[in-house]
Amino acid sequence: MFFNLETAKSSKRKEQVDESSRLIGVDYSCLFPFMVTWRYQRLDKHRTVPPFSQKSNMKRRLLSMLIILIPAFVCAQKLYVWKPKKQQVAVRPFYQKSDTIDVIIFDGRIINNKSKVECTSEEVINEFKDIFRQAYSNATLIIHDSKDYNKKAYPNHLTIKVGIAAYHAGFGSDIQVGIGSVGGSFSYGFFPKGRWNALTSLYVRAFDKRDGNDNKVQKEISHTASKSNMFGYKSAKNALNETYLQATAEMLLVIDNSMMEE
Repeated sequence: MFFNLETAKSSKRKEQVDESSRLIGVDYSCLFPFMVTWRYQRLDKHRTVPPFSQKSNMKRRLLSMLIILIPAFVCAQKLYVWKPKKQQVAVRPFYQKSDTIDVIIFDGRIINNKSKVECTSEEVINEFKDIFRQAYSNATLIIHDSKDYNKKAYPNHLTIKVGIAAYHAGFGSDIQVGIGSVGGSFSYGFFPKGRWNALTSLYVRAFDKRDGNDNKVQKEISHTASKSNMFGYKSAKNALNETYLQATAEMLLVIDNSMMEE
C-alpha cells in the first residue's frame, strides 16, 4: 500500500484554507486551485524529506496569511451580470386596443465596480419592455420612464410597476451585495458557499382603475438557483438565466390574475 505524501499535504492545506475562510466570513474555495502550492522533493528513493526549520515554518505561515488575505481585496463581493436569453411570450388575448396599459420599470440593483457586467441596466430594462410588448400587443401600451416609478397610477388605465431588486450571480455569499431596495418586503434564505448562486427578484404592482375601479395587487417575486463550479462562468450564466425565466413567468401570471374581470 502506497501513501502519497504530497496529496495528503495538499488536502491538509486546503482544509486549512477552508477553515480560515470560514472564520473571516469569506469563501475562497474556488481560488484554491490557483493558489501557490509548496512542493517537496525527495532527496532520493531511500531518504525522506527533512523536517522544516523554525525559520522555514515562519515563512510558510506568512505566505499562508498572504494567500488568504490578498484575494479578499481582489475577488470578494464580485457580481456577474449577463444578458438574458430572448424568450417568446404568448399574446394575452383578453386585452383590446381600448385597454390602455401603462408600464414603469425601475432598476434598483446595486452593482459595484468590481463586477463583471455584460448587460447594462438599460439593456436589462429593455428586455422587460420587450416582454410587455409581446404579451400586451393587442392593447394600447405606454412605457414610461423609470423616474415615474413612484407616481400615482393613471386614472382609467391599467398601470403596471416593476421594481428590479436583483438580477445577478455571485460566488458564495457575494450575491447578497447587489440586492437593491425597490419597495416590498423580500426574504432571502441561505446562499450556499463554494457554489455559483443566482438571483432574480422583482417587486410587481398592478393597478386597475378602469371603469371607476380601484383595484391593486402587489407581490414580491424571488427566484434563486445554485450550481457547482464545474463549468465556471457558464454555470453562473445558466443559473442566472434560469432565475430570470422563472421570475418573469410568475410576473406575467400575477399581472394576468390581477387584471382579469370576474
